[in-house]
Amino acid sequence: MSLRTSLKNLIRRDAEHPSLRERAADLRGDLSGQTRRAIVAGSVAAAVPLPTLAAPAPDPSDLARACDAAVAHLAWINGATARCEEHWPDDRLHQELDTADGVLWRVADEPSRDLNDVAAKARLIHASDGEMLGLSDLAGDRATATLLREVIALAPWRSLPPQQMPAVPVERAEYRARLLTSYKEDRASRPVTSRLPGWTVKHEAAMLVQQRCWAIAREIVDLPPPKTADGLALAALASAILVEADFTSNDPTVTAAVGLTRAVLAFTGEPLPPGFAGFGDEPDHRERDEALHAGPDGHLPAWAMAQAQAEMDEDA
Repeated sequence: MSLRTSLKNLIRRDAEHPSLRERAADLRGDLSGQTRRAIVAGSVAAAVPLPTLAAPAPDPSDLARACDAAVAHLAWINGATARCEEHWPDDRLHQELDTADGVLWRVADEPSRDLNDVAAKARLIHASDGEMLGLSDLAGDRATATLLREVIALAPWRSLPPQQMPAVPVERAEYRARLLTSYKEDRASRPVTSRLPGWTVKHEAAMLVQQRCWAIAREIVDLPPPKTADGLALAALASAILVEADFTSNDPTVTAAVGLTRAVLAFTGEPLPPGFAGFGDEPDHRERDEALHAGPDGHLPAWAMAQAQAEMDEDA
């Protein structure tokens, strides 16, 4: 039988007399005494160490018997045996509710002896959760917290070490690695092209480095449209490398490419690579470009030197 049906049978409902539920709520409204009990009980429960729970004992403890008796009492208050045609006086209602409420405080404050106690506590908390009248919210919260702590203590050996989340595949990660590597080589080669004359092995090697960087960026831009934010960010990065220092207000195509690239970089949060001299319209673009070419003597990778030497030998 539902709680609503039980209440209809318990009392007469009319405009002049509050319902049993309303009166129970009013009785719980005076929390001065309960608050003092909560403070004391909270202090005691916090000081009680978690027990090492044993297997169920043959005979239930006094606490377990009290829990089951409180469950039966709550069922009596709310069930068929509690139907009556006359109103219960407040002191009677208060007394009946306190009978089970006091056991709930014991659940909060007394450590379980064994698994029987844990099960009995759980039965009472379940019985008092939402379907029964008038139990103290303070006692219920404290009892639930105590029971949860004891359940956690049942099997600490089952705690698993934290595991790393599986890495989410990054779209076109191999292209990103190739592009960033070639761009780093390009930045290191720039001083070589500005200091050495053409038709030297080092100069030709520097040109090969720069050509490879642009070729990889072009390869990325020519790929099918990306399907993820990672792929979109990579396409914007490749576009930025292709239009570096190319901005001109006279060419709407380049202006559009620069504007769209900047927007996608900002939208995806993709940073420009180290050494990027700018798109060409920044106030400090010229200074950054000159500093790039006026750096140290530069560095050329072995593959570029070998390829440049082989091509010059073939042309000789």
